[in-house]
Amino acid sequence: MINLCAFGEDLSPRQISFFELEHLVDLDLVQIRGFLYETADKRLVLAEEPNLKSCCVGSPAKGRRQIVILETTVSGAILEGVGQQARSLPITLTGILHIDAKQEFPFSLENPTIVQIETMDPLSILAIAVVLIILFFGVWKFQNS
Repeated sequence: MINLCAFGEDLSPRQISFFELEHLVDLDLVQIRGFLYETADKRLVLAEEPNLKSCCVGSPAKGRRQIVILETTVSGAILEGVGQQARSLPITLTGILHIDAKQEFPFSLENPTIVQIETMDPLSILAIAVVLIILFFGVWKFQNS
């Protein structure tokens, strides 16, 4: 049974951060933003940090700041949709949060759906390129003077 008290009046998911995980109730419908990883044993994990090394993904030391994604068929679709960019670009997922403090990884997300995959917009890429070109020519001019 889902905890309806955790939902808004329109039954919308509760937006949470990783810092709030330990204060939530089992079976809350949540929306959370993080970075998606695949562990060595093919589990999907949502973490709060980008570009984690494989030793940190799914490790017991980080277990309280990571959410295991359930539903492998949906998870596979999520991975295909996100690709390798997931390690450096935030993704927002909605699903039912399960909490079991006795488990090595106490948090899991059931029935995950992608709300948003953040990407760099073309203007940001262009701005970065312009800054790099200016820096390059500045260093080149300095060296040649």
